[in-house]
Amino acid sequence: MILSQFRSRSLDRPPASRLRISVTIPAQNEEDLIEDCLHGLKAQVDRWGDPLDPDLYEVILLVNNSTDRSVEIAHRFASLYPDFRLHIIDIVLAPRHAHVGWARRLAMEEALGRFRHMRHPGGVIAATDADTVVAPDWVAETLAAVDAGADGVGGKLMLPPVSLLDAEPRLREATLRHRRYERLTHRLASLLDPDPFDCWPRHGDHGGASLAATAHAYVRAGGMPALATGEDQAFYARLKRTGARFRHSNRVRVFTSDRQDGRAAGGMAATLAGWRSHLANGNDIFVECPDAVVGRLTAKLHGQGNRVPLDEALPALGRRVMELR
Repeated sequence: MILSQFRSRSLDRPPASRLRISVTIPAQNEEDLIEDCLHGLKAQVDRWGDPLDPDLYEVILLVNNSTDRSVEIAHRFASLYPDFRLHIIDIVLAPRHAHVGWARRLAMEEALGRFRHMRHPGGVIAATDADTVVAPDWVAETLAAVDAGADGVGGKLMLPPVSLLDAEPRLREATLRHRRYERLTHRLASLLDPDPFDCWPRHGDHGGASLAATAHAYVRAGGMPALATGEDQAFYARLKRTGARFRHSNRVRVFTSDRQDGRAAGGMAATLAGWRSHLANGNDIFVECPDAVVGRLTAKLHGQGNRVPLDEALPALGRRVMELR
């Protein structure tokens, strides 16, 4: 009902008959990054490197409460590439709703409505972020995971080729060490609590920068929670609670901004800013200790246990993985 007053004229056009995936993007004051995001989506290829059929996918960009040129840039992009199925929604939300969770839900509900119009419950509703550039085969690999039986798909978050962290070697190194810690915890999980569908090799990312679900799984999970922060993690939990088969595919990749002045509280930008402050003050970055990780994975503990410095946890966690292997 809200969107009916603000929908783009392009959304009045029915979906392409071959539409398989609708990509949703919430955006607020992203004039510096939105064009790169759209270029990445326009330049999609299939698994053999040939240009992807443009009728297979569309993009729904929902810009809310922006005071910069985000909408203008998006419309200019749409006019330059008329074959690129880009739908733009420009909306002003009430202050209590002017956050990424609400905007993401509105965009995904719009995508759901289009698949309902097609009577296509197997259509895929995907999400990415305006500060993210998807890999050239992101759409194709997401669809391949769904074709292999996935109800939901999480993409691997990677640093952009030219990183802002290049100018801050200590922070970059800490970020890479933390990613290694995450990989080791996911390797432990694959050994101690294996998921036959989400088998190794895999990763552990299911953030809003690369998240997808079939329309059927989306409805069964109750949709995207309209939370001010952590809506993506909450949606993943909903999918798992409803029995969705979720795949963390290493072949689905995105390059997300490593800026430290992000739009969402508690997001990657806030994490990087916090680590930067810790390092500047000579403090350690603390993570869940290996014993607590093992206990949680074997159902002996609930929640996070003791926390230890990252540099202390990494070798201990590596030894645990080697022992189990």
